[in-house]
Parts: sequence; C-alpha cells; structure tokens
Amino acid sequence: MNRQPKNNNPNEILAYLLAIIIALVVLCLLASLVLLIVKLALPAQTPQDTQTEETTTQADAAVSLTPEDVILAQTADAGMEYIEKMIFFGESTTAHLSRSGGVLDTDENRRQVWNNASNTRKLDSRLATQTFYYYNADGTREEVDLPTAVTREQPEYMVLSFGLNGIIGFIGNKTMYLNAYRNLINEIRKASPDTKIILQSVYPVCRADNYSVNVETLNEYIRTLNEWILELAASCENVRYADTASVLTD
Repeated sequence: MNRQPKNNNPNEILAYLLAIIIALVVLCLLASLVLLIVKLALPAQTPQDTQTEETTTQADAAVSLTPEDVILAQTADAGMEYIEKMIFFGESTTAHLSRSGGVLDTDENRRQVWNNASNTRKLDSRLATQTFYYYNADGTREEVDLPTAVTREQPEYMVLSFGLNGIIGFIGNKTMYLNAYRNLINEIRKASPDTKIILQSVYPVCRADNYSVNVETLNEYIRTLNEWILELAASCENVRYADTASVLTD
C-alpha cells in the first residue's frame, strides 16, 4: 500500500513530490535511451544513397525501349533534302541505289552509297575492316574501311541493310548474326557518336533460285531475321528500325 503524506507535514509533502519528479526524469531518460538504440540499429540513408537510387531508376528507364518504340512511323515524303542527309551501307540491294537507273545515280548523290568493287557484301565480324569506294567532296574516289569513311563523313543518318546474303547460315545462329551486326554499329558509334543509325528490314523475295530452300521457306527465314533486327534496334541507343518489308509484302 502506498504511503500517503500527511497534510499537516510539509516535509513529507516535499519529499513525496521530489520522488515523483525523480521517477519522471528516470522514465524520460530510459525512453531517450531506447530511441537512441533503435536509431543506431537502423541503417542510415544518406543523401548520396538517395541520389544513387534515383540515378539507377533513370538509367533503367533510359534503356527500357520496346520494339514498338524503335519502329519508324510512316510520315509524309520529306523529299531529297532529307535523303541527302543519309549514307547507305549494305548488300547488293543497297548498291543498286547508285547504279545505273538507281534513285541516287547522279554525280552529286552517288557518294551517299558506299559500295565495293563487287557491289555486294556479307555481314560478318570483319566487315568493318573491309575496304570500299569512298567519294571525296571533290569527286575523287579512294578505297577506305568503314571507320575511316565514317570519321571523315560524320553522317547525320546511316541506313544499314544486311541479312539476305548468308541467310541460310544466319538462321541457325542468332548469336553470330546479332553479334556481327552489333559490332558494325559499335564501329560506327566510335567513329561518329552522334550519327543516327537506321536498321532496315530484309526485303521479301519472290524467287529463291540461288538458295537451298524454296521461296516460302526463304521468306519465313527473312521474317525471323527481321524480328531479330527489331530486337537489336530496341537494345541499342539511338538506333531505329525501318519496316520496309511490310510495305513490300503482298
């Protein structure tokens, strides 16, 4: 039973009040100690940690492109002024752009198509080191490799078109095909970081005379390669996909 102070004894009343005050102070000190222990047990989040989290989120968002994000939308014809900003590098279908009767078969525009002596080439890991004809601004022609030409030209756009040559081998080795294409993109990036790269889809065909499969199978292979090219464009920075195949398909 608690002892009650006598109302007529001031000393006992004072002692009782002093005991209450001491008890409250002790409780406050214990509460502060518990809070301090809890705070020390939890990992502190510094401003640097917060900044790191925000940076990581932004970096993830910057590369989270879907295939639909990189497909070039159909627009009104921008005319030759737009086309003249492009360099075309690819197989024989690309070479025909500047050959007799091609849309770029003029002294002024022929230098936009980078052809070799055979007017065709095949995508592989050594393609960037192989030479082709490069037309200087004064009209003279010399043989250079891809990094040299890109360094000189610093093109605003480069249109790449590869896949039909060697398709029978590519279709069984997706990694080989994509690695060769990615290596080509990286070589262009190193020589001209601001160049916008457009990966063109492989054209469908109506004949398969020079292939070991029939035309239906060959076009199925082409559709598969175009899916891979679209995936590649979505995985690279500042690369877009031109879906010309769907326009040319019956």
